[in-house]
Amino acid sequence: MAYSTIVSRLQTDVREATGVGTVYDYKRHVTADQEFNELYVRGSQILTDTGFDDNQKWSSATWAISGSQASVTATGANKDLSQLNASFASPLSTGTYLLTFTVVANTLNADAGQVSGICSATDFSFGETGEETTVPITVNTITGNFTLRVKSSNTSGSITIDSISLTRTGKVHYWEISREVDDDQSDYNTLVVTRDVYAIEGWYSLDDSAESEKTFQAEIDSVVLQLHQDRALNGNGHISEPVRKEVNNEMKGGILCHHAKLSVRVIVPQETT
Repeated sequence: MAYSTIVSRLQTDVREATGVGTVYDYKRHVTADQEFNELYVRGSQILTDTGFDDNQKWSSATWAISGSQASVTATGANKDLSQLNASFASPLSTGTYLLTFTVVANTLNADAGQVSGICSATDFSFGETGEETTVPITVNTITGNFTLRVKSSNTSGSITIDSISLTRTGKVHYWEISREVDDDQSDYNTLVVTRDVYAIEGWYSLDDSAESEKTFQAEIDSVVLQLHQDRALNGNGHISEPVRKEVNNEMKGGILCHHAKLSVRVIVPQETT
């Protein structure tokens, strides 16, 4: 019971200090795709009207916005669909973004697409009917408009899309807790005192353009401060010495991350009969 109670309290402290919704209570080896995807947090949505519900949010002389979908027929000329920078839901900054949308129907003869306006012209191929198309782009101007193009090399056919999304490339950002050392016990007649070391580890994707080092270091300091302020662990034990920090960079799930390991020594007195 002492282990689960202490871990639960440490989880609460980390959540309050970081704002991370889930703090794992066991060692999590990020190897399986489904596990990694749970930890890979995407940035906030940039576009408004991602469901094509408001044709006033979009600008095009050739695309049709109707029934929560966008569609266009190829004629051998460029067909542009744009959303103005002023309509973006979030401030746009330079960096790497991920464009995704679902192909409802596709009979284009060339499948040739392009993204421009907020980035250098980036070519891609539209997916098949029922598939999701994913396009990584590098935003190099924060004042341009977002433009999705069906290129002129498409001379016949049509395409319909929905569920369009533009988000900052995701990041690894999570914390986990485990009991690293079952240290020792002392027996004082009817009182047994356990002394254990708990490891609290955090990972955060390294991104120099976003000054991720400063962000994560501030988060580490917040966790340590929260632990020191809650040394009695809400009456469930006692942090017996200052929290020790180890900070480095390491790979996690193929992503270079900032990594912190906090060692927390906890004593818990238990009455025995």
